[in-house]
Amino acid sequence: MVAGTAGHDGLVNEHIKTLAELESSTSSAHKRIDDHERRIQSVEACVSANARDTAVNTQSITNLCQKLDSLVTTLRWGIGILAVSALGLFVWLIQQQFLKP
Repeated sequence: MVAGTAGHDGLVNEHIKTLAELESSTSSAHKRIDDHERRIQSVEACVSANARDTAVNTQSITNLCQKLDSLVTTLRWGIGILAVSALGLFVWLIQQQFLKP
């Protein structure tokens, strides 16, 4: 029976080594998973910050476009008024030349 016990002890030792290897491998996998989780969280934080910045930039661009539309309208009115004034001046000058005795 002593020989059977020695074989049994060898199997137990082999299983203990296998369990130790599995434990080491599992620990390594957990460390890698934790590292990946931290990296994913940092990427999500960056994406969240970029989304916020994008929203702010979009709003700023929208406001800028509205201001440009207002400026274009003002310039069109100003050019129209100048054109009408120049036409009025031209008509007045012609009348002054023809009405001179």
